[in-house]
Amino acid sequence: MCRNYSTAHGVCLLLRLVCSTRHINYDAGMPIRVEFFGIARQRAGVPAMELHVPRATLGAVLSELAVKLPEFGRECVTVGRLAASLTANLDGKQFISDPATPIRDGQSLLIISADAGG
Repeated sequence: MCRNYSTAHGVCLLLRLVCSTRHINYDAGMPIRVEFFGIARQRAGVPAMELHVPRATLGAVLSELAVKLPEFGRECVTVGRLAASLTANLDGKQFISDPATPIRDGQSLLIISADAGG
């Protein structure tokens, strides 16, 4: 009997601690996943990353990437646009280049060499 009480009491204390120290932002959307291929991956130094960009557009995502990945920003982004040697693809379905193109929460942005192919 003491063991069960002790376990239940411990769980209760743990839940209370977790709930009191964790701030949950219910307005935060799902992150945008950015995947890099070829030269873009070399410059970024990572194969992929996730970003939270409010009211995201291609230009806003590229600007955020330029801040978070300085070498990628210097070599691959100019004023919210990709360098001519790169292209962006949204969810593997649509190539995009207009910085005003909206990107929704949970979507994937692929950044690849413009001459990639098979």
